[in-house]
Amino acid sequence: MKGYTHDLESITFSDDLETIRKENDIDKFDIIYSSLCFHHLNSPKRVLKNLRPFLKQDGYIVIRTCDDGQDVFHPDPKGLIRQVLDRSEALPGMSNRHNGREMPEILFKSGYKDIVRHDNSIDTLGKTPEERNIMFQNSFNWRKNYYRRYMDFADNKEQALSEYQWISEALDEIEDMYSDSLFYYCYITPTYVAKRTELLYEKKF
Repeated sequence: MKGYTHDLESITFSDDLETIRKENDIDKFDIIYSSLCFHHLNSPKRVLKNLRPFLKQDGYIVIRTCDDGQDVFHPDPKGLIRQVLDRSEALPGMSNRHNGREMPEILFKSGYKDIVRHDNSIDTLGKTPEERNIMFQNSFNWRKNYYRRYMDFADNKEQALSEYQWISEALDEIEDMYSDSLFYYCYITPTYVAKRTELLYEKKF
């Protein structure tokens, strides 16, 4: 196996991938796989269109993504979790946390067909305290990094600091909620599988 690092949204990406394809004597790819990447892109449709010519005619693209809007949790008497999800979603520089529900349309408009969704559901049932803490880290604690980064470029530093202090305190409370065996949380990571269409846009006459 060989590893390469490239910017998917670079204007030279298609040329770079073509060079890699030729260097490794690859005709076209059977499968293109992405995990938790597309919700960070500025233009996922453009990237999917650029990738499409590199797939074999019967090749598949597989995209694992996220969607905070499908998370389930109880109890949350203060509504704290929903506040964290909504406020972090609105934060400048945050990735698209609703990419999961948008992906079917994006795939279709980018030239893919036979789109199928598979869900991986992860919840707190039967989890040890250590496993619950890992779930908290994966679902919430990383959001603090976005707020920390926001303080670096925000025009209103005082407001940015206030937001960072709020998210820090909120996450401390949510971490305590996770430690309660009665607290339930479930999140879903959707994975889409689609085939390349013969034509990017099929015209009907």
